Amino acid sequence: MVDGQLLRGLGGLTGEIAEMLMEDGRRLEEVLSADGLMQLANLHLNPHDELMEVAGSDMDADVNGKVHIVADDLHRYLTPEKLFEAARSGEVEALDILQQYSQMIASALRQISVVLAPDLIVLGGGVGGNGDVLLPVLRQIISEQFPVQPQLICSKLGEQAVVTGAVQVAIQQTMLNLQQEALD
Repeated sequence: MVDGQLLRGLGGLTGEIAEMLMEDGRRLEEVLSADGLMQLANLHLNPHDELMEVAGSDMDADVNGKVHIVADDLHRYLTPEKLFEAARSGEVEALDILQQYSQMIASALRQISVVLAPDLIVLGGGVGGNGDVLLPVLRQIISEQFPVQPQLICSKLGEQAVVTGAVQVAIQQTMLNLQQEALD
C-alpha cells in the first residue's frame, strides 16, 4: 500500500513476495511455507530425537522403546503445529529449527525493508499465527541486522489474511471501475 492505495506494478505482481527468490534459488513461498518448515525440520532431526517422541505417541517403537521412523514419514508425525508446541515447551531442537526459520524470514524481510523502507510489516498466515514464538526472534534479528527497522506485528486474521485481502482488493477494484464508468 502506498498512500492508502494498492500498488499494482507491472503485470499486477507488486507485493507478490512469494515470488522472491531465496539464496538457494527457491521461491520464498517454497522455503517459508509449512512444507518448507517441515523440510527444514527434516534436515535437523534424526529418528531418535526427543522432539520425535513428543510429536506423536502413535509411532512404532522397538523392544527398547526407541522410536523408529524413516525420513519420508516425518511429515506424517511432525506438523508445524507440533513443532511450535515443542518450541513453546522449550524443546532445544524445535527452538533451533525455528531460529533458522526466523533467520530465513528475516532475510526476506530485510530485502523488502532495504528497497521499500516500510514503517510497518504485518506477518500473516501460519507465521502470523505463531507470532508468540517467532516475533521475539525476528525483532532481535531486525534490531541487530537491519539498516532500517520497521515495526513488525502479526495479523489477527491468521490463515484468513490472504482471502480477506483478496476480497478487499476485489472491492477496491470494483469501486475504481464504477468511479471510472461514472466519469466516462
